Amino acid sequence: MMKKENISKFVGEHKWKIVGGVVTVAAFVGGVGAGYGYCCKRNVVLKSKITNTLLLDCKDYYGNKPAVFAAVDTAGIELAKLGTLGERMISSGINPDANVATHFLVFGKGKKK
Repeated sequence: MMKKENISKFVGEHKWKIVGGVVTVAAFVGGVGAGYGYCCKRNVVLKSKITNTLLLDCKDYYGNKPAVFAAVDTAGIELAKLGTLGERMISSGINPDANVATHFLVFGKGKKK
């Protein structure tokens, strides 16, 4: 067990290392908190690997500013009416008889300005 004067001596000799450690831990905790807050406030915490892959690939392909179309049609849309896109969805195993296409998120190249 260290005596009070030994602790004071140790702290005096290593005060900058202690301060550096405290600042590093505080910065780390602040960074994690800020990152978590950013993700949760903007709903970008994604657990789906498919969605993550899609969004990251889109960013790589189009850069930071792709044109985005998003829509919800709760009645559903017949896949046969979506042309080539519908055919590709059916070939991936989606039931062509059900109006299951209700949510859309489409990325494309934006207009040049």
